[in-house]
Amino acid sequence: MPVRRPGRAVGFAYRGLFAYLVTCCTYARRQHFARATTARDVLSQILQAARARHFAVLAYCLMPDHLHLVVEGTRADASLPGLVSSFKQRSGFKHARTADTRLWQVGYHDRVLRRDESLLQTIAYVLNNPVRAGIVQRPEDYPWSGSDRYTMDELLTDIARGRRNGTARCRR
Repeated sequence: MPVRRPGRAVGFAYRGLFAYLVTCCTYARRQHFARATTARDVLSQILQAARARHFAVLAYCLMPDHLHLVVEGTRADASLPGLVSSFKQRSGFKHARTADTRLWQVGYHDRVLRRDESLLQTIAYVLNNPVRAGIVQRPEDYPWSGSDRYTMDELLTDIARGRRNGTARCRR
């Protein structure tokens, strides 16, 4: 049976100063990111691609068989498909050479975050993924989540403050 790729928003260019929630799954949902070396290599490729393609990684979480990213374009020419293609291609190539198996499932799921959506709620969803999965008790205990813009303490403090009074530092 052919694999159906997730659809993209019709008429939206996926370019510019927009924020996105991105989810990528490993091939056959194998738990490749349970190995620290694989998780470290993939995270390095994500951060390098984000810098090169003009994205801020506001939050990331590499679960054993998938990853979540909250990214935001920092320039008008920032292309989400270019970002995802870049890190998946580079990390997948390296993984195939060392592990002799595919790393990524075809395609990815994305959601364009509207200006009226809470960026903090989306970041909280990503950072709490390992807690919901029963891997750790607190988000700060998970080694494969964080941000290239904020410390985990800053994010968790902002999330807590945002829940109390609706404001926080991590806002567009």
